[in-house]
Amino acid sequence: ISTLVPQSVFESVTGQGPVVPVLLALVVSLPLYVCATASVPIAAALVTGGFPAGAALVFLMAGPATNVATIGAIRRFLGTRALVAYLVAIIGGSVGLGIAFDFLLQAAPAIAHHEHGSPAWWKIASAVVLLALLAWFAVDDARRWFARRASSGAAGEAIEIGVGGMTCDGCVAKVESALRRESGVRSVRVLLDPGKAIVHGDVDKHRLHKAVADAGFTPDPE
Repeated sequence: ISTLVPQSVFESVTGQGPVVPVLLALVVSLPLYVCATASVPIAAALVTGGFPAGAALVFLMAGPATNVATIGAIRRFLGTRALVAYLVAIIGGSVGLGIAFDFLLQAAPAIAHHEHGSPAWWKIASAVVLLALLAWFAVDDARRWFARRASSGAAGEAIEIGVGGMTCDGCVAKVESALRRESGVRSVRVLLDPGKAIVHGDVDKHRLHKAVADAGFTPDPE
C-alpha cells in the first residue's frame, strides 16, 4: 500500500471529509479475508498515507470480523436474518466508533508546557485493566499449552479433521475454542501447519465439521 498507492489517492479521499475515508475502509474490509494480526500493518499503512485514525479503527474492527467465508457460513447455518443482524452490528458499530474516535481525538498543535503532578485516576485504572487483560491472556495461553500436552496422552480414539483457511495463531485459538465447546470433547490440538485439528473424546465427526464451519473455516470434505 505504501509503495504502490500514490500519495495523491490518499489526499483525494481524505479531502472529501472525515466520513468518506471511514466508508472506504469499511467497503475494503468487509469482503477481505484478513485476521486480526495481519490487519494491523494494513491499518498502519492507511494512517501513514494520510487516512484518519478512525478509518484505521474501522478496518481493524470490520476486517477480522467479516469476510466472504464467514458471511457464507453464517447465511448457510444461521439464515439470512441472522446474517443481516450480524452485518448491521459490525457495520454500525465500526463506523459509529470510527467517526466518534476522530471527533473526540482531534489533532491539536503541540504546545510546550511544563507540568508536574501525579497521574490521573483514569490513567492508573487503565494500567490496571491492561495488566489484568495481559494476565488473562497469559493464563489462557498456559491453559491451551497444557491442554495440547494432555491431548497426546488422552484416552479414546483420536479424530483428525483438516481445517482450511487458518493463517495465524489467532485462527488456531478460534478453532480450538469452537471445538472445545462441543459436548464429549476431552482435548483438542489444532496445528496451523499442515492445517488440521486432532480431537479426543466421544463426539461425532460431523459435529466437529459443523463447529469448524460455524467458526468461519473450511473443514475437510471427508
